[in-house]
Amino acid sequence: MPIKKPELVKHLKKIGVTEEGIAYVLRVHNKFAPSRKANGLFGCVHDTYASRKNGFTVNSESRHYEAPFILWCELNKNVLIYWDQPEKIKISFVANSRKTTILTTEDVLVIENDKAYLVECKPHREMEKLTLEYPGRYNRTEHGFSCPPAIQACQKMGMGHRVVTELNFSVNFVRNCYFLLEFIDQQTSVNEHTKEKFKFFIDTQGGRVKLNSLQREFSQETVFSLILENSLFFDFDFDLLHIPDRCHIYANKHHLDAISLCRKNNALIQARSILDLEFQPHLWINSTQHVITSFSPEHNIAVSLRSNTAAILLPKTEIARLIARGDIYVASPIDESSHNAINLLKDKSARQIELALQRLNIVQSDSPPKSVSERTYYRLKRQFRQAQENFGDGLLGLIDNSDKQGNRKCRLIEQSIALMENYFIQALKPSPGPLKFYFDAYVREAESQCIPPVSLKTFYQRFKKFTSIYERTRKQKGQRAAYSLGPQPRELSFEKEIPYDGDFAFQIAHIDHSPIEMEFKSGINDLQFSGSLQLSIMFDAYSKMILAIHASFEKPSYRATMMLLRECYRRHGVLPLMIVYDRGADFESKYNDETLASLGVHKRRRPVGASRHGSGIERCFGTSETELIHTLEGNKQLQKLGRSLSSTHNPKKFAAWTPSDFYTALKEYAYHTYPETIRSGICESPLNRFNRSLSNFDRKPGTKVNSDEAFYLATMPVKKTNNGYCTLKSNQLKFGPILYRLEKAVPGYEGEKIKVLVKYDPYDIRHIWAKIGNRWAQLNTNDSLVRECIDKGTTYPHLEVYPLNLRKNKLYRSGKHKPEILVNYPNLNTHPLTLSATSSAPLNKQEKIKIDLGSINTPKTETIKGKKNGH
Repeated sequence: MPIKKPELVKHLKKIGVTEEGIAYVLRVHNKFAPSRKANGLFGCVHDTYASRKNGFTVNSESRHYEAPFILWCELNKNVLIYWDQPEKIKISFVANSRKTTILTTEDVLVIENDKAYLVECKPHREMEKLTLEYPGRYNRTEHGFSCPPAIQACQKMGMGHRVVTELNFSVNFVRNCYFLLEFIDQQTSVNEHTKEKFKFFIDTQGGRVKLNSLQREFSQETVFSLILENSLFFDFDFDLLHIPDRCHIYANKHHLDAISLCRKNNALIQARSILDLEFQPHLWINSTQHVITSFSPEHNIAVSLRSNTAAILLPKTEIARLIARGDIYVASPIDESSHNAINLLKDKSARQIELALQRLNIVQSDSPPKSVSERTYYRLKRQFRQAQENFGDGLLGLIDNSDKQGNRKCRLIEQSIALMENYFIQALKPSPGPLKFYFDAYVREAESQCIPPVSLKTFYQRFKKFTSIYERTRKQKGQRAAYSLGPQPRELSFEKEIPYDGDFAFQIAHIDHSPIEMEFKSGINDLQFSGSLQLSIMFDAYSKMILAIHASFEKPSYRATMMLLRECYRRHGVLPLMIVYDRGADFESKYNDETLASLGVHKRRRPVGASRHGSGIERCFGTSETELIHTLEGNKQLQKLGRSLSSTHNPKKFAAWTPSDFYTALKEYAYHTYPETIRSGICESPLNRFNRSLSNFDRKPGTKVNSDEAFYLATMPVKKTNNGYCTLKSNQLKFGPILYRLEKAVPGYEGEKIKVLVKYDPYDIRHIWAKIGNRWAQLNTNDSLVRECIDKGTTYPHLEVYPLNLRKNKLYRSGKHKPEILVNYPNLNTHPLTLSATSSAPLNKQEKIKIDLGSINTPKTETIKGKKNGH
């Protein structure tokens, strides 16, 4: 339960927060909104977490350094409440020999059981730069970084201050936190008798036990409830909960700390086989170090050990048992030759490496080959021997230094270089002119200063070396143009990168929309639809499964998201833990955010202009088009020809599918054909990967829904206009083109004209719901078009009614369906004015004329506005 305001004030006084600090915390609490909107800059992933601890959402602007701290706060039992983007504080520091005072917004305000403090989250690389640029503001300490001015400002309020970077949290820690989010809602209280049974079971296994063994004896819900309440322990930074056969659970935290400290100080890894003990001087059984005196895997007594107390002989069976339990650790192998080879490949050219390998073959021969002289042969052997003595690898002595040959000193004078660089800087401004323009200006300026100018070729070559192509494009054309060049070189490591697709099914799902390249016709009257059918997909990032689809002729909006949530819950009974969107306006709806928060679903927004972050679902759209849509009659592939498209091959002439029939075929493909096909990215079918992930859980993972009725109402969209309100009069209202009437009398409503909030189900257009007073009332329709769809057995009537009404509205606005009053001149002998609204014979263009009734000359006595002569 979130802490209440009176309890919060009482707790702040108890932990020593001053009156100024209490007023600060209450202002943050009462505002109930961040001091600034956390949208995330370019390249930053913005997350919105539905915090169960706080009872409100919390925002994060980075999933590598700010999100891990928020997850730590959410799962830490000592944290009572926390806020993101609290009120600004005033700090003072010395910069450039001047005292500077600024207002700064910290990232998180945390209230714990015994203290309160503000937290600033920044990248480690940025903090290293800031400590050099602003030494008066940031300092490096043995425990990380600190901000002395912010510490002084917080001390006045009786609070502390911390600076957090991504190095404070390991990748395994973040992955385990995301896994535990699955079990927050399932957490239950466990009695003392059950805790004693857990402790007894773990003690009989030697003080620790693998998670999969524990789950075979007890329910998964009980195990993780004890982990969340700190009754059971595991190594957050080393073990992974989603791999239960390699994760150890401890009943005693001191036992865990001893093994974790030993493993961290000695850089230990778990032994996987008996061969891992070969060439190892030591091994550790749990946290106890032993010296390996002999190793002979061929015999029964495989390993002989010596410790501080006694000698130990371990047979093969015992070693296999200890390795299976994960009790044997060895030092992480450091292959020096591999590091030398990597450095060699990075620093030398391919020609130098190939020549060195040829020389190695010469050195390894017993006598000088015919291709080299005897003097060269013995010189190479001498170089090989010296390198082996000095560096431990003789190949290093056979590499020539041809990359350092020649006089590499620049022959240009410093004034000319400085002048060139000034014009290079001008050429890097946004939307610059041709480089030749800056060269001409450089030549004129150099001649005026009596400096010998360089040639055009030299000017161009030095400009290319002045900055990289990425930085040049970023400065000249902007960040998005530079992003299109592709990923830039940077260090990638499994130990530093959080898996973007998650670790299990229903952890992360993507939602996006795309128009379907098909022409459709009505199943009722064969009229052709002019609008585009929009396809919406919910895509599981881990298993690559399509969780839900939705199709509609409406423009993509939050309504499509609501239908995807309902379809996902209908098919699977759960919702994803986190849903990823792009920055489209349809995903920025307040209704959408409130619905996700009420359901407890976390929201993630992809970085601005970073399309590669959504490559998975974009590939899903492309695959569905290739495998299904482009194989159907009436697809729009030929429209890509543009002006080269012949009128005889226009896709509009080949519309053969009705929207309802196509939607049925699309569901068959998305829910059966697509998941059963092997995909190259995972080397198996999405369905197989999905089922393998679900097999690790007692219950299906994902966000659970407490009430089906509440979920049904929450995911029903409202009307587009007037904030969802319609006018109810005489027990009926018009919703779009359809008239609805109340099904039952509502107490307190007597048919008067009132404004009511209306919700509807796009899948069932026979009914809508209106909020009359304090209750939701159902309204039904007897519309002829809806009735015809139902009578003809149309599976999805909304795909017929909406485009037909859309077509009618377009014709009405253009005036094409209004009757025309025609003038027919059969011959010159008849009366000059003959009105013919309908004619059995077709009229020629010269005979068909529209009448402007206001331009007909009639007697004034008959057309006077004052109604003379009784007219």
